[in-house]
Amino acid sequence: MKSSILMGIAFTIMVFSGCKKNKDENMIPNVPVSIRINMDLPLYANLLIPGNYIYLNGGNKGITLFHGFNGEYYATDRMCPYQPFEECSRVELDSNFTFRCGNMQNGVFQKCCESKFQFDGLLLNGPSIYPLKNYRVFKSGNIIDISN
Repeated sequence: MKSSILMGIAFTIMVFSGCKKNKDENMIPNVPVSIRINMDLPLYANLLIPGNYIYLNGGNKGITLFHGFNGEYYATDRMCPYQPFEECSRVELDSNFTFRCGNMQNGVFQKCCESKFQFDGLLLNGPSIYPLKNYRVFKSGNIIDISN
């Protein structure tokens, strides 16, 4: 009886230890984010104009703060949700206000995958099945707070 129980436990451990995490599972780590932007400073003055954006330190591979054409601000992590731990899995905003997965190298975009995202982080096409990680944006006067 004991040996059949032990064999059952051993079999269960073998089955579950052989399982890999699903590649499609969103594995973007949750990291603390708390950023305050004072748009009265010259460094951030362009953010007053819809369509402009800046890259910020923070998040996993950086954060993009985008001033949408609807007047809203969007803060998205720059880590691509498809194979996020690959060296190249960072998103860049292009001239069409679309995020593409890859890196700029010597002024030339090198894609990592075919994933594309809207300026607000929503997925346009994959292989990713997840949108970009978004952070909360709260605007009071000319102060913008970004947090999770």
